[in-house]
Amino acid sequence: MSAVLIALIVAAPQPRIALGVELLLLAGTLALGMLILARRAGHATAKSGTTRYLERWSPNLITPLLIGVGGVSLLVHAGAVFTGCSRRGRGSVGRSRQRLAVPGEITV
Repeated sequence: MSAVLIALIVAAPQPRIALGVELLLLAGTLALGMLILARRAGHATAKSGTTRYLERWSPNLITPLLIGVGGVSLLVHAGAVFTGCSRRGRGSVGRSRQRLAVPGEITV
């Protein structure tokens, strides 16, 4: 579900700051929803070390955390990974690519 919501947010053309704020809001909403659902689901009866670790650091909380990191990186202008450009503006979009010469091929 979170992947679909992220795809809808990222697909729309919008400013970097708006995208960062939307990702932060989505991360908060997902974390809250997942915490509520985890509490309603209950806990495992066996309290081994592994069970406690998985209950505390489950993917249910790591996913919103990483979405929030993406939102913060866009807000602090470190979001070059999401835009396809490096910090200096030398992205791969619009750059001419050199073609490698194949042995035996005639180049002009």
